[in-house]
Amino acid sequence: MNLRQTSAEDRAVIEGLIASAPWSHVHLDWIDPTKLTDKDPFILATDGQIPAGTLGCPPDLPGVAWVRTFAAAEGFDLREIWRVLWAEAVSRLRRLDVDIVAAIALEDWFEKLIRNAGFKRTNSVIFYELEFEPGMVANRSSRDSSHPLRSIRSADLEAILEVDGHSFEPIWRLSGDSLSVAMLQASSASLIEDQGKVLGYQITTSSAFGAHLARLAVRPSHRREGLGTALVNDAIKSIREIGLDQLSVNTQEKNAPSRRLYENMGFRTTGKEFPVFEIQL
Repeated sequence: MNLRQTSAEDRAVIEGLIASAPWSHVHLDWIDPTKLTDKDPFILATDGQIPAGTLGCPPDLPGVAWVRTFAAAEGFDLREIWRVLWAEAVSRLRRLDVDIVAAIALEDWFEKLIRNAGFKRTNSVIFYELEFEPGMVANRSSRDSSHPLRSIRSADLEAILEVDGHSFEPIWRLSGDSLSVAMLQASSASLIEDQGKVLGYQITTSSAFGAHLARLAVRPSHRREGLGTALVNDAIKSIREIGLDQLSVNTQEKNAPSRRLYENMGFRTTGKEFPVFEIQL
């Protein structure tokens, strides 16, 4: 078995492997992992000229990496492919000073692999959904009217990154690249500011199936002021204007303030939940 770091030229090979492999994992977010093939570590295993498996887990921010994708091709031993790829990835991640690797287990077979590798369950991702009824009026916010709400502009990226960094634990924070991709995909993106200081923001994407609240963050110093409610209401208003009747969102099981906000606004759990695992290197 030969192992090598991929490059941008390998994107088509990785796409084909992920699409055809009987065992294929792709991380749950808006980043296409095949666009990360020029990032380290993104490893391809081959048997001669035949792609046998791939593992991509490049860090998005210093010190933390997510398993972005893993696939094992037909005719190869799943556990052996994982073993050799994971060993190589760990070696590369340590050289990059990555301390924590996280993964969301979307299927049982992947959960078994990462548990056997030493990953421990630390959280879970819970899914919520809000269906708009005819004549439904959005919940009113108690926020101070002196805090203006406006659409996000590309020049706001650094300020939004600062809010994001204060709002989430390290494994849940986003890089500028990830936020830029989310902003490009957004159907609705707005922020609340006070005298030029961004207090919170939301980014919502949409498709033919409905809309998804991809990111919501409010500075800890300004929580419980109704800003989160105001931002979600702005997303609801925007997506209703384009004819959509449903908004989904996911959040962490241990994020009690986030869950309380959505439940108070009428979101209901869908019953879908995926465990989150971490390992210290």
